[in-house]
Amino acid sequence: MLGVILCCHESLAQGLKKTVEEIIKKPLSLMVVDYQEETESAEIYLRLNGAIQKIKDEKPEAVAELGLDLLVLCDYFGSRSSTLALSLTCESLEILSGVNVPMLVAIQQILDQQEQHKDLGLLEVVKIIKQKTQDHLFYSSLFLRAKKTKDTELYQAIPVDRSDDQPVNG
Repeated sequence: MLGVILCCHESLAQGLKKTVEEIIKKPLSLMVVDYQEETESAEIYLRLNGAIQKIKDEKPEAVAELGLDLLVLCDYFGSRSSTLALSLTCESLEILSGVNVPMLVAIQQILDQQEQHKDLGLLEVVKIIKQKTQDHLFYSSLFLRAKKTKDTELYQAIPVDRSDDQPVNG
């Protein structure tokens, strides 16, 4: 069974969760651990362990049958949350940094389809999430190619040819 904890500085985790829930129109199936800069590391560690216990308590039969694959999402690698997550004791643990909205949408899609993904290991699930997240990263000069028309002086968006990685100038 896949359990997900979102752990970030300040109120980022709660804000991301709320944003994604507004987009997908349903609650996210994950635990949130926010912390302030002055929060002691020991307290964050206790909160992370508390979140793991809540995940186990919510679906004890699934955890007993399948074990718990734990995915901890952090704002950036090297943060206190990612460092503390490395010391968590869990059967299977991955830490994924750089959490963002597309990543959370992808994770919820996987959680909604856990039956279809039950034969995948945690690393394969993380690779799927990474790819889906990267598929939503764009920068405007490659996404939109503008073509100025002589008659109307309007710009029209035309399909992107991503084969060249050069920005559009002018």
